[in-house]
Amino acid sequence: HPHPHPHPHPHPHHPCSNPSAWRPDSGSSGSSAIMADQELWGGAARSAVPSGWTDVSTLREVPDHQEVFAEEGAPHRSLIFEIVEAAVAGDDDAGAYYLGDLFETAGAAASARVFSAGAVQPVAARENLPAGEADAEVRCVAAFGRMRVGKFRATAAEAPDDVDVAMLIFRLPHVGTDILVTLNLPRVVTTRDGATKDAAEGGAGDAKPAEPATLEDQEVSCLDGDPDGELQMLSKVLKTFHVQDWRLFG
Repeated sequence: HPHPHPHPHPHPHHPCSNPSAWRPDSGSSGSSAIMADQELWGGAARSAVPSGWTDVSTLREVPDHQEVFAEEGAPHRSLIFEIVEAAVAGDDDAGAYYLGDLFETAGAAASARVFSAGAVQPVAARENLPAGEADAEVRCVAAFGRMRVGKFRATAAEAPDDVDVAMLIFRLPHVGTDILVTLNLPRVVTTRDGATKDAAEGGAGDAKPAEPATLEDQEVSCLDGDPDGELQMLSKVLKTFHVQDWRLFG
C-alpha cells in the first residue's frame, strides 16, 4: 500500500527497470557494485540499486518515506531514497538547497562544500508518467559535495569522518514532490582510538576504490554518460528510477 506523503526536510541523521543484474565497467571491483532491479515503497517505484547491499529496514526501523541500502564492509557506503515535499527552490538552486539542508541536519554546515550542481536527464522516469495528466513531468537535478561529520557521540572536530555526497533530486511538480537519492561515500574515517585512515581500508580481502577518491573535480553532467568508478551507481539510478504507481503521492 503506498505510503503517506511525508513532511518536508526529513533527512536522516546519519550518514525503467531492467530485471537483469548490471555490472559497471570499472577498473576496480571495489569502486562500484553490481546493480540489480529493486522495488521501492512496496513496488510503487523501482530503481537499480547495488546488489548485495543490505536493505536497512531489515535491521532497524526506517521511516515510511525512505528506502535505505548500505554495504556491510568498508568503506560503508549507503544509498538513500527519500520522498519530500517539493522545495520552493528552483532547479538552478535545488542542488545547493538540498545539500545545504543535509549538511545542516548532520551538523556539518560549517565545513561542508558543494562541488558541482546542475540539471541531468532522467530516462525511465520520463517514460512512465501518469496517463491523462497533460502537465505531468519529471525533471532531475544532481549535486556533489563533501561534509565532515562526527561519530562515537563526538563532534566533527573531535572524531571527524569526511564523506562525499552525490545526490539526485527528481522533481515531480504535478504531485508537489521531490524525490532525493543520496549516495554517501566515506573518504576518511576516524577510529575509536582517534587515528584516521582511508575509508576504503578494510580486511585483507577488501578492494580499494579506484581513483579519484573525491568528487571535487567531477561535474554532475558526467552522470548522463558512463562515468568511472562509484558514480556509475548513481548514473544507473538516474537512468532506471521511475514511479510505477502514482497513488504513492496521495
